[in-house]
Amino acid sequence: MEYARAGSRPSWPGGGTRRGGGDRRCQDGKSCSGNNPTSPYSTYYVPRAPGQTVANPNELPDGTSSTFRLREDEAVIYVGKTPPPAKYFGFRSYLFDRFNTTSNQRENIFASLGPTLNPLTIGVDTSGGTGSSPAPFDRPTLVITTGHAQTDRLIRESALAAGISESALNTDVLDPAKVKFGLEDQADSFGFLFRYAIPEDPAKGQAFLDNPGATLLRVTPTTPLTPDPIPAPARPTRGSGTSENSYSAALDALEQAIRNQYSGYDITAIPLATTGEPDPDACIAGTRSCAGDNPDALYPSSGPLRFEAALQPNANTFYVAFGVNHEASGKVLYSNLSVYGVEHLVGVKSVASPEMPGSAQDYLPNDAQANELFAWKIARSCGGAAHCMEVPTGCPGVDTNAFATITFRAYLDPVTKTGPAANELLPERILKISNP
Repeated sequence: MEYARAGSRPSWPGGGTRRGGGDRRCQDGKSCSGNNPTSPYSTYYVPRAPGQTVANPNELPDGTSSTFRLREDEAVIYVGKTPPPAKYFGFRSYLFDRFNTTSNQRENIFASLGPTLNPLTIGVDTSGGTGSSPAPFDRPTLVITTGHAQTDRLIRESALAAGISESALNTDVLDPAKVKFGLEDQADSFGFLFRYAIPEDPAKGQAFLDNPGATLLRVTPTTPLTPDPIPAPARPTRGSGTSENSYSAALDALEQAIRNQYSGYDITAIPLATTGEPDPDACIAGTRSCAGDNPDALYPSSGPLRFEAALQPNANTFYVAFGVNHEASGKVLYSNLSVYGVEHLVGVKSVASPEMPGSAQDYLPNDAQANELFAWKIARSCGGAAHCMEVPTGCPGVDTNAFATITFRAYLDPVTKTGPAANELLPERILKISNP
C-alpha cells in the first residue's frame, strides 16, 4: 500500500508544533482554556489532506492549523524523541470542536479521547544509550494518532522495516465510536497537546521545547481504505487503594496554626467547588466542559472569587492555600496550585510541589509531618516574604473587581499510571484573611 505524505516537517516552533502563551492569548481576547503555568504546551500544526478543499479552523498563512480534520483512514505521526528528564510529560489527542446541527454552528468540545502517553506508559527504544538520561527520557519514540486499524498496522510495518524498534511504537487511538471523521465542513476537528513540566535541567528542557529534532507526518492512503475501526482502549481506573488519611490530624493542626497566627483578623473558609476529576465522555455528550482535560490529572478548584477588597494594592486582605504536598506523600509525580483569571481562563502564576517543602513550617514548626504539607499566601504584595505569591493586574493577571479561581493540580498516580482518585487525596483548603 502506497501512502501520500501530506506534510513532513520538524516539530515545535518553526515546524510542526508551536508553543502557546497564555499572556499572548489573553491580550488577543481569547480563552487560554485553563492553561497550567507550571507546564509549557506544544501542539501539532497539521496541513490539509491531499485534495482537501474545506479549510481547517484558524489556518495559518502556510496552510497548517492546530485544529484539523481527518479522514477515517488517515493518521498523524510524531517521529522523534521523548524530552529530557522532568517530573512529567504527556502526549494527548483531543476532539476539539463539532458541528451542532441544531444551532448550525461549530461548538467547542476540547475533550480527551483516551489515556495519555506519559513517562509511565509510553513506549520508547531502550536499546541504545543517549547519555545519562534514564528511560523513558530522551529516547526515540513514535506516536501514531489514528482510528483505523489497517492504517495503524501498515505504519507499524513500515516503521519496523525502517529500523525503528518495536518497543518505541505507540498508537494514540481516535475512538471511531465517539468522533465523526471526514474532510467536509461538518466533520469533527481534532487537536493535540504535548505537556512538559519541571525539567531537571531547565536549559536542556527549554532546548528541547525550542527544537526537539522531531518529524511530524500526515499520512493519507492513496486509495481510500475500507472502514476498520480500532477498538478504543479502556480508560484507566483511578484509585490505588491507598490514601492520605494519615495526614488528617496534621492538616487540621496546620489550619488551626494559621488561624492562630491571624487571630485578630476576619477569617473565612473558601470551599472547593469541584473535586476535579475530569469526565471527557460527558464533555463529548455536551453536559460538561473539559477545556483540554488531561486524564493524568486531578483539578480541584475554588469557585470564582471576586478580587475586590481582597488583593487590592495596599489592602490587608489575602488568601492562604494549604494542604498535603501530594508529591511528598508519594501519591503523585507532581502537584501545584495556581491562580486563574476567569475572564480568559488564563493561568496567572503557580507554585509546584518541589517548591513547597518548608512552607507549612512557617505556621507549624514542630510537627513531624509539616514538611509534607504546604501553606502558601496569595496577595497583591508579599513585601519580600517567603512562601507568598503576588498576583498582578493586567495580562496575564487579575484586575481589581475581576473574578479569579484558586486551582490545584495533581499529576499521575505512580501505581495506577493515570490521574489520582479524588477520594484518595486529602482536599486542599483555602482561607480568606482580612484585617477587620
